[in-house]
Amino acid sequence: KNVCKFIPEAVGMELRTVNFVLERDPEMQGREGTAKHYRIVLISDGQGTFYVDDTPVEVSLGKLFFLFPGERYRAVGERLEYFYISFEGARAQDLFRRFGVTEVTRVFSGQEGMIPFWNENLSRASEDNIDIISECVLMYAFSRLTNVRETGSGVAYLMTTYAEENYADSELSLQSLA
Repeated sequence: KNVCKFIPEAVGMELRTVNFVLERDPEMQGREGTAKHYRIVLISDGQGTFYVDDTPVEVSLGKLFFLFPGERYRAVGERLEYFYISFEGARAQDLFRRFGVTEVTRVFSGQEGMIPFWNENLSRASEDNIDIISECVLMYAFSRLTNVRETGSGVAYLMTTYAEENYADSELSLQSLA
């Protein structure tokens, strides 16, 4: 009658959230910034474009994506509102590996179901619990990424996926990719 699942021993599991923000200020749109930490972004309203190192990422309600340290970014849109959590630590690399998040596979659609959870937790956060709440929301978001990665379209997606999976192969070339 019981269900019991054991958790493997964790090594190098340091993870620290830096902030938990709901960005609503229209004056922040168009301003360029540079990510100092990893950042998970969840679009809660509106639509627009995030430019990440000048590469456009089209965003709308429920789109979730990641920024990596050192990347330049700016948001442009109409009524664009979004949550973000900045984080750092050794566990971040493990989470990215486990859930297949890279600079190429950073975008996830269909996450609007998380918006009420993020909103409720941000409104409940206080000085006494913000570290726990922000880490909980971050980990919950990662846990929902299984099998929801935005697949892109056609040949470009397949080529990118193949190159990522075989980057260490000394025989990888344009010819083998083709």
